[in-house]
Amino acid sequence: MKVILVILIAAAWVFAPIEARAVSVAYEDPTGGWTYAFLGDAAASGSLGAPGFDAMDGTWDRENGSDSWDGSALGGTFAAGNAPGGVSALTQGETNFIRLQDTGNPTAAPTSIPDPSNRRIFLGHNIANDTGVTNPDTVVTDGVTLSFRARVATAATGIIDPMHTAATGAENFGVAHGTPWPTEGDGWLGHDGGKGVFGIRENSGNTDVTRPGRGVVSFNLTLADDLQSDHATPFGTTGLTMNSLNGTAPSGTVDPFQNEGTINVLPIADLTVFHEFWINIQPDQSGGGTHKVDVFLDGSEIANTFHVTSGTGNDYGGLSYLAMGVGGTPQMGAIDVDFFAYKQGIHLPGGPLILGDTDGDGIGGEFPDDFNPIRANFRKSVTSREMGDLVPNGIVDFDDFREWKAAHLGGGGSLEGLDLGFLNVPEPSTGALALVAMLGIGVRRRRRSGFPA
Repeated sequence: MKVILVILIAAAWVFAPIEARAVSVAYEDPTGGWTYAFLGDAAASGSLGAPGFDAMDGTWDRENGSDSWDGSALGGTFAAGNAPGGVSALTQGETNFIRLQDTGNPTAAPTSIPDPSNRRIFLGHNIANDTGVTNPDTVVTDGVTLSFRARVATAATGIIDPMHTAATGAENFGVAHGTPWPTEGDGWLGHDGGKGVFGIRENSGNTDVTRPGRGVVSFNLTLADDLQSDHATPFGTTGLTMNSLNGTAPSGTVDPFQNEGTINVLPIADLTVFHEFWINIQPDQSGGGTHKVDVFLDGSEIANTFHVTSGTGNDYGGLSYLAMGVGGTPQMGAIDVDFFAYKQGIHLPGGPLILGDTDGDGIGGEFPDDFNPIRANFRKSVTSREMGDLVPNGIVDFDDFREWKAAHLGGGGSLEGLDLGFLNVPEPSTGALALVAMLGIGVRRRRRSGFPA
């Protein structure tokens, strides 16, 4: 449920920026609010023709190569203009959400509804249109934070249309048109070069090989019995899926639907209830992919880390954009979306990082707790903040030691008597102190865990 801060003067509410709304449920919104948040309470069809970005809440577009939405909601008498599936804005208790449903392929007989037929539903949001965005073309290269709250839709939680699968070429292709939707729901798998239910694509011209950008990274709610592209093999695990790991350059073969690369999945027992995801994405420095993804789930501040390869799928040419939908004809699926938000930069749930804090106890610069991981892993490749990588670049180095030292001295500590031989420089009374700049950073107490990058 999204809580909207009460503003007594109606005009003030109308013109309030998105930061005036509390969006997150299991987490606190990041400091300053989200760059943009779709609140799951609007399903306007928008205009067709050239991309207008006037659908849903007035900032999304459906005029792209992965969309065949006819603008209709779920239910009613099926015919051209009201094909099975679509997008509906619904309410359950105090939660407003949209339901996206792709029922299969209604263009096939006996339904034979011409396009737009709702055989795929895919929407884009132009990041360059958002207030305060500094460089949309490097939004992922510079690090980005996504959050969404979603579930697999079922008839128990709202209106849902029956299956309308094609005779061939679609998931569950042997099922008759009009068969009731599966009781347990039907999820989604990433497809066609990294496209999925929740995605972000960067149109970066960046050529720095140490900070690879470009491409799309997407996330999906997937059930164990969702079928892969052979229409026979169940995926096998219920959980959050994303791009596969398949090399260090953007690729068209990163999709779990086609069983490509090394599959990435965060197992989750039940996806028919709402789950909230907080996700950090930034270039991968050590894991063999293009990006490293940290996923936080349902209020936890412990990161689940994945290494992924961005996809080459692109529905808006030279734009950087958010993507949301169920946009593949060979699949069927239905997803409920409570909210979908993003913010530039890497932001951890729970508030700012504590400088110099490797063990996540909210106190930076401790000796030996925060110091020992730096000493033990100095000049080694690592994968977490807990291993000493305070300034995240995949290796423990002088920058990490400098941050620890500043916090240690700022908290009243001293370097007297410490063994700094691992630095391969003289003791701190001479050369080491010249190498380590005094930063004068204060320390505040706050519980912190997880790894920022």
